[in-house]
Amino acid sequence: MEPSAQRQQVNRFATSAWILILVIICAVQIFRPAYLDALIFAIAIVALVADAVGVIPGSVRARRLPPGAVVLVGLIAIAATLIFVPRHSVVSGAIVALIGTAAIAFAWPDRPASARDEWTRPVKRSGVLWAAVAVATCLWELAMYLLGSFAPSGRDNYPALSDLLDPLADGALGKAAFVVIWLLVGLFLTRRVVSR
Repeated sequence: MEPSAQRQQVNRFATSAWILILVIICAVQIFRPAYLDALIFAIAIVALVADAVGVIPGSVRARRLPPGAVVLVGLIAIAATLIFVPRHSVVSGAIVALIGTAAIAFAWPDRPASARDEWTRPVKRSGVLWAAVAVATCLWELAMYLLGSFAPSGRDNYPALSDLLDPLADGALGKAAFVVIWLLVGLFLTRRVVSR
């Protein structure tokens, strides 16, 4: 098998695996019932399927971050807003949704799947690590949901990760720290996309 054909086969397998994982997560969200979460995962499924079959041709724009001062002012404004608006409010949800949508659009591959470069070894290792973290997190959440739904004392004995992390972000200092770390990690990942 030629290297390019082998690479395409590996890409198809990886894409199919992620789509299957998202379908399972979406089904769990419907069963919970958490329909908004299910809708978000369904949109991700549609985007990945559309990309895999070539409906999304890839972005043609250059990936450039705005000047550093603009990024800094934007991050400060977003951080201040998220720190001072109530958690789980419509405003905070809208901000997170807008940031997520912008990040996905910015990081989306710039070529169709069939024309993308082969991943380097470090990128492959990183991909495997992130996949393992994502799958382990999903399995934890699924196990805690099932045990919490059917076992005595439910969620108290079988907390989801958000139940464990929520108390850390309840206070003003914890919330501020979470927002700043979240934005800095996002900026770091965005800069990695630019340097690819």
